[in-house]
Amino acid sequence: LGPAQLTPEGASVWNPAFDVTPAEYVAGIITEHGVCRPPFDASLREACGAA
Repeated sequence: LGPAQLTPEGASVWNPAFDVTPAEYVAGIITEHGVCRPPFDASLREACGAA
C-alpha cells in the first residue's frame, strides 16, 4: 500500500472509500458476533460487550 501500485497500468477502477446507503435501507450490520439490528447504538454495544 502507500505508494505501491496495486492495479495494472491503465486499469479503470472505482473503489469508493465510504458506503452511502441511506440508513432506512440498512436492516442489519453483520459482525463477528452476529447480526446487529436497529437501534444500532444499543445492539452494537451489546455485541461488543459494552452494554
